[in-house]
Amino acid sequence: MDTLQIRINKAYKALTTSELAKRAGCDRGTAWRWETGRLKVSPEMAERLTRVLIEPAGVQDVPAQKSA
Repeated sequence: MDTLQIRINKAYKALTTSELAKRAGCDRGTAWRWETGRLKVSPEMAERLTRVLIEPAGVQDVPAQKSA
C-alpha cells in the first residue's frame, strides 16, 4: 500500500494517526513512519497497520451459523 492509498483509507475511516496506532498495537511514531514512507517498519507491523485500514469498522469475520 503506498502513502496515497494509506491517506485515502485513513480519511475514509476518519482515523487519526494516534487511533491507527492504537488499533494496530504500536506507538504513534511507528504508524507515522509507515504512513509517510519515511522509514521502513517490520513486515509484521506493516501487515497489522494495513489490516486496520482495510477491515470493515466494527465487523469481524464470524463463521456462518448452521441452521437447525
